[in-house]
Amino acid sequence: AILAKRGLPWIASNTDMTVPTPEGPGPGNGVLVQAVARFADVEPVVAGKPLPPLFEETHRRVGGDRPLVIGDRLDTDILGATNTGLASLLVMTGVTGLDELVAADESHRPSYIASDLSGLGATHPVPDLDGADARLGGWHCSVDDGELVMSGEGAVDDWWRVVATVAWTHLDTTGRPVGVSKVQIPGSVDQDQQDPEETVTG
Repeated sequence: AILAKRGLPWIASNTDMTVPTPEGPGPGNGVLVQAVARFADVEPVVAGKPLPPLFEETHRRVGGDRPLVIGDRLDTDILGATNTGLASLLVMTGVTGLDELVAADESHRPSYIASDLSGLGATHPVPDLDGADARLGGWHCSVDDGELVMSGEGAVDDWWRVVATVAWTHLDTTGRPVGVSKVQIPGSVDQDQQDPEETVTG
């Protein structure tokens, strides 16, 4: 930080504000970058995500006609793909949750979405959108008084796809993220239904 303040060239590998941990999101490299930037009153050159150089260099080294960026973060992985003009697959196994997904603006929206890396080898059907409602694979998603409403059953990947479709349509139309208090991710454990002996309090 002192040397950066004196004018030494400063390059940051990434600006991730959080990293996933077993206890939940923890502080990422971006927290330290912000601290140094405030102290030194200088912004670093960012070599990594979400800026294009890392993606472009990777493409040059690896090759391929149709590269796909796979990641779990909207603000680095997916935005980086958008900035570089590449297709992207968001996997819901990291720091991105339902709240972040429904609030994503156009630059942060993935080309594809899946619950985990198994989606890499799967087809990605597009939900049928009818106004503010969408259907896919047994799921029906709509908006009622600003809240997301889900019904039906089916594959978890299709659940994420239909939710994203309706949520982004609502965001683009109203300028406000849809509420998600009435929906529960398939397979997730409702906090109210947890065994009290398994609940950790701080």
